[in-house]
Amino acid sequence: MSLLDSTVDPREDTQQYRELGLGDLRERQGSIDADDCHVIFDNVSYYFMLKKKRITLLANVFAGIPKGRKIAVLGHKGVGKSSLLELLAQKSNPTRGRVVRNSAVSWPLNTQQLFTMPLTVRDNLVFAARTYLLQRPRYVLERAVYFAELDVDELNRPMSDLDSRKRRRIALALGLMGNFDVHLFDGPTRAQPFGFATTENDRFSELIFQKDYIISVAAPAQIPQNCDLVYILYQGQLYMFENIDLAKQTFASLPAPVLVDEGQRGGDGDDGDSGAGLEAF
Repeated sequence: MSLLDSTVDPREDTQQYRELGLGDLRERQGSIDADDCHVIFDNVSYYFMLKKKRITLLANVFAGIPKGRKIAVLGHKGVGKSSLLELLAQKSNPTRGRVVRNSAVSWPLNTQQLFTMPLTVRDNLVFAARTYLLQRPRYVLERAVYFAELDVDELNRPMSDLDSRKRRRIALALGLMGNFDVHLFDGPTRAQPFGFATTENDRFSELIFQKDYIISVAAPAQIPQNCDLVYILYQGQLYMFENIDLAKQTFASLPAPVLVDEGQRGGDGDDGDSGAGLEAF
């Protein structure tokens, strides 16, 4: 049965879950009306081949990403969190099943996937303004210059010439200017990798976590304070938790799966000390 015919109900029992001993987790799952979802996973499977072996990241997933929520996807490193976000952002297609989007979903705002590095900063911004943001290029240029603290001459240099913190700031600025219903963040998002001082963490979080969001994290401590819904990604399935503390306790009790590292980047770790730019938004 298709999700679009009724509700998103992840409680269907299968031999796979009986073998994994995850029946209790399955029984805790609720259901979400499909019309109330930003994105729907309709029997989605996603795998890739590695040395002639099939690596499954998602297995027959029925799930809904509800509107009006601030969501963390919690999973061990390598289980497929980045791949899940790529499906949400339509950067990848599922191997089987459908990903149905009812809302405007951003790209991962804390990454630099949007840019064409050999092009100038100006050309990248103008292209993004016209293609993704549907806003006047001049407005986008002014906001990005202020937020990223760019010199005027840097606009005419290749994007690859900028240091990573300025590129991250530009990508974040573009995302915040976009008319998106839900923002994606791939990995924990802190102020320091963007060149802001550690003391600006609270203001930074308030800025970027205002709208609905979906953030992937590898540890309970990385879940943002205003998160109100957690999905645990484990053994190819998504398990929904309304109770954040219960999600943390459950995750801590799960044995780490033996999986292939999908190359997901951890914390960036490069600190900065500038507080300028946060007033741009």
